[in-house]
Amino acid sequence: MKHQHTFAARRREAGFTLVEMMVAITVGLVVVFGMTATFVSLKNTFKSQDKLGQLQDSERIALTFLTTAINNAGYYPDPKSASPLTGGTPPASTPVSPGGAMPTGAYIFGTAASGGNGESLQTSFATLSTDNLISCLGTTYAGAGTAVVRNIYYVDTANKNLMCRVLVNNLSTDTMANGGTPQVVVPGVSSMSVLYGIAATGSSQVTHYVDVGSVANWTVVKAVRITLNFTSPFGGTDISRTHTINLMN
Repeated sequence: MKHQHTFAARRREAGFTLVEMMVAITVGLVVVFGMTATFVSLKNTFKSQDKLGQLQDSERIALTFLTTAINNAGYYPDPKSASPLTGGTPPASTPVSPGGAMPTGAYIFGTAASGGNGESLQTSFATLSTDNLISCLGTTYAGAGTAVVRNIYYVDTANKNLMCRVLVNNLSTDTMANGGTPQVVVPGVSSMSVLYGIAATGSSQVTHYVDVGSVANWTVVKAVRITLNFTSPFGGTDISRTHTINLMN
């Protein structure tokens, strides 16, 4: 009787059996693997959303800068005058590429791709120090009298950046021009192409769009259709975005 009692007590004090231990370990591993897979999935989702958010931010910044420059094209500081660029004339040339002669009377202009730079989109406006109009560099004019400011947008295709260069009265010496040094506006842009909306002389109604090489008269350009190709944050094919912006003048 005593022997039987001792044996029963030992059975009650015994731990898990080997089979029970293996089952418990298996269940634990399944739970750990499941949690790990969920964590990795959430982490990848977060990274993807973060990259997508950065791409959308780049799109918004690029569109904001370009829209502002195009809306300011032809601006004049004398509100009593209906003539764009009163007090100054559009810059005639650009000392350093990209650039080119801006036609007389025009306040929007473009050039074809050249060398390591893509095609350019250029706008000019006249300003006084009291206007506080901002260039693509974020600078304002503080000098005397009227100045003509030109924003020159282009893509540095080697480094894949949307760039902007500023000239004041066709020079880079004014502080607003920051020495004429191009600045990165938005990174991760592989190329830019622009179509120009053409209207009949004396009209603001666009009838058709043409590329830079087909613009015969820059004074009848009333809108631009810009396509920016962004490098994909997920690899592979670039992501293309197209925006149409009407000129104010």
